[in-house]
Amino acid sequence: MMLAHLPVLQVIIPLLAAPTCIILRRPGLVWGLTAITSLATLAIAWLLLTETRRQGFVSYEIGNWAAPWGIEYRVDPISAFVL
Repeated sequence: MMLAHLPVLQVIIPLLAAPTCIILRRPGLVWGLTAITSLATLAIAWLLLTETRRQGFVSYEIGNWAAPWGIEYRVDPISAFVL
């Protein structure tokens, strides 16, 4: 279940962590949150790479709309390797 949401989590986690770092204001807390966020995105990138090597590509429909009308986020093996 969680593997299906990996492509969007790769984008959402850093986007949510950045304003949280501004709100925290304490250097130790900001450093810790940044380290956790970096490790989480590294783990997600690794899982996406293994998933794309197994399937060929991972597709995520944002908003649950079909591709011609909605936004489809697609990760292929090359883009997963760059991550």
